[in-house]
Amino acid sequence: MLLTHRKLLQSKAIAIENALRGTLRNFGLKVGMVGTVRFEARIEELVENFPDLAGGTAAHRPAGATRTDRYPAPPLAGHRARR
Repeated sequence: MLLTHRKLLQSKAIAIENALRGTLRNFGLKVGMVGTVRFEARIEELVENFPDLAGGTAAHRPAGATRTDRYPAPPLAGHRARR
């Protein structure tokens, strides 16, 4: 069950990233191939000259949170979660 929920969260995070890519492409900005770690920095780099866009991209995440903060890795396999 945990892996199913993790897969769902990952697919939603990827869908949000793709929607953001599509929105930026409407303004002629292409993100290109970047990894998960560099994605947020690349978005900020692209919109720094567009103050109207910069406010919109910050709204998609909690203040100061990155994707890895929002979706941490699941606990190690074989360890049971405490209830």
